[in-house]
Amino acid sequence: MRRTAAHLVLVILACVAFWPRPEPPAVTEEPVVVTSRLPPAPEPEPRPSRLAFLTVMDLARSVGLPDVFARIAFCESSLDPAAVHLNADGSRDHGLWQINDRWWPELFDGQDPYDSATAARMARAVYDVQGLDAWEPSASCWQEFGTAKRP
Repeated sequence: MRRTAAHLVLVILACVAFWPRPEPPAVTEEPVVVTSRLPPAPEPEPRPSRLAFLTVMDLARSVGLPDVFARIAFCESSLDPAAVHLNADGSRDHGLWQINDRWWPELFDGQDPYDSATAARMARAVYDVQGLDAWEPSASCWQEFGTAKRP
């Protein structure tokens, strides 16, 4: 008996049609836990805009800070109320005046350090305790700000 290609195809189709199929997996009531291997999403910037220098000066004045605090904010945060700096010890400096959450945790209790008016009050609280010493690391910037150097 001679087998043709068509005959062979029919035999294969018949085998496939009657081949035993595996049982579908049982449905369980337990939730499926999916673990993600993606890195955590970065924290969104609360307020991404920068403020005008004179606006920051007015904020500083509104809480009784000297005018130098506008220059300090420029040097510390580039006038960005949403600025955050991660320190080597894991603490963070927040807002216009980069108030540290490790050294001043009581200032962060229920407060929004990215709100400009709140940041000004926080800077005033730090200033009342430490004066300008709290911003000494950036003093080389804000002490020279706006002064012309002569050759």
